[in-house]
Parts: sequence; C-alpha cells; structure tokens
Amino acid sequence: MGNVLFTENVAEFYQLRLLYKTSVCDSVANEIAVKNPITTLKGILDYNYLLYALTSSTILDDMRNLYAQGKQMMEVSDKEIEAYRDERKLMDKGVCRDESADTIVNSIIQLQMSIDEAKAKLK
Repeated sequence: MGNVLFTENVAEFYQLRLLYKTSVCDSVANEIAVKNPITTLKGILDYNYLLYALTSSTILDDMRNLYAQGKQMMEVSDKEIEAYRDERKLMDKGVCRDESADTIVNSIIQLQMSIDEAKAKLK
C-alpha cells in the first residue's frame, strides 16, 4: 500500500510542476510576448504581479507538502537526500564528459585543423 501512496504522491507532485509551468511560466512568457507590458512604465505598474505571486505561492506550498509527505513515506532525512544529490551530481558529470565524448571532440578539432591547413595552402 505504501508504494501506491508514494507513487500517487510523486504523480501529483509532477502534475503540480506542470501546472506551475503552464499557469505561471508559460502564461507570463505569453503575456510578455503578446502584450509586451514591460516596455513602458505604465505597463510595468499595471502588470498583474499579484495573480502570478499568489498562483506561484499556492502551487509551491502544495509541492512542499507533497515533498515532505514523500520523505516521510520513504523515511528519508534531508541529510540523506543531500548525500544522494551530491552523488548524483558526480554521476552526471561522469556521464557528460566520458572518454567517448572527449574522443569525438578531439576528432572534430583535428578535422577543423586539417581544414584550416588546407585553406592556408590555397592562399
């Protein structure tokens, strides 16, 4: 039963994240793109900051509650989560810059040097 509750909790968290993206991030970006309210002092003063502030804080509060519930369900401490984050960062760095990526970059650099040499000979 615990796994089902945790899964539902995570799903709800991601639904809230999507809601935040559409209701706040995308909405602000659209409003700025269409109405361009930040080009004049009147536009800046008339901008509906309160709506986005309230929406943001409400969604953020709900996400924080779900996060705390998830930690409680999994019996994980903040210290353990921080240790996981640190280890994950190290793993991600290793994946991003592995030997195959370095080999590809070196090959591209060598090809560019060959092209540059050929160009110099043509002059």
